[in-house]
Amino acid sequence: MKHLPTMLPLLMTNSTAMAAGQNMPPPIIPAGSADPTVLETATFWAALFAVLVIIVLIVRLVPFLVDKALDYISTKFGLKPRNQAEKCEEIARLNFALQIRKNLPNPPHRILTNSRDPVWEIELAGDKTAYMRFNDREFDNQYIVYIDAEKFYYHWLRSTDGFHKCPTRAKMPLDRKYAGAETGFSHGRENPVPLAYPHITFTGNEFSISFTNGITRTIWLIANGAKSFPIEVREFSQAELFHGLMGVGHAPITGAELKM
Repeated sequence: MKHLPTMLPLLMTNSTAMAAGQNMPPPIIPAGSADPTVLETATFWAALFAVLVIIVLIVRLVPFLVDKALDYISTKFGLKPRNQAEKCEEIARLNFALQIRKNLPNPPHRILTNSRDPVWEIELAGDKTAYMRFNDREFDNQYIVYIDAEKFYYHWLRSTDGFHKCPTRAKMPLDRKYAGAETGFSHGRENPVPLAYPHITFTGNEFSISFTNGITRTIWLIANGAKSFPIEVREFSQAELFHGLMGVGHAPITGAELKM
C-alpha cells in the first residue's frame, strides 16, 4: 500500500492513453507508399493470371509436343509421319468416294434479301444451312464460281502449298480461328459471311490452292459438311481453272450478271 501513491500517476497515465487509443485515427500512410491491402489483392490476381496463362500454354503445347515427338519417332525408325499418314489415308478415301459417287451436289441457292449484296444459302450436313454474301462493290471485275465442296477438299489436301495447308476434316475444329468462323456463320441470313477468295497456282503438273482471305471460313464449311459453296475470284483464268477442276453447276458468273 505504501507504493500506491507512487503507482497512481502511472496507472492514470496508462488509462488515459488506452482511452485515447479507442478514438485514434487509422495510421497515416506516407505519400508515395502503396496500401498493403491493395498490394496483397494485386499480387493475388497477378498470381492467378499467371497460373491461368500457364494452364492455357500447357493445354495448347502438350498436344503439339506429343505430335512432334511421335513424328520424330516415326522418322527415326523410317516410318511415315503420323500426320502425313492420316492425310494420305484421307486423300485415298476421298478419291474412292468421288469415283463411286453417282450424283454431283446441287449448286448453292441464291436467295432474295433486303441487302444489296448477292446472298447464297449453303446446304450443310444434318439439314442445316449457312449463308454467304458477295460484298465486293466492283462487281463487273469479279467472278463467282460454284464449288463442289468434296472435290475442293480433295484437291486442297493434295495441294503442294506449304503455307495454307489443309488439315484433315477431323482436325479442322482445332484451327485457332475456328471459333470465330463459328460465330460468324451463327448470324444466319441476317448477316451472311463474305465469300472466300482462293487461288490456284501450278508448278509443273502439280498445283496448289492458297487464299487471299477466307481460309477459316472454308475450313468451317468443309468441317460442317457443306455440299457446295460459292467462291470469289478476280481473274477469268482462275474462274475457268476452279470451274474445270472442282466446279458444279453452270459456268462462272460475272459481276455484271449478278446485277441482273
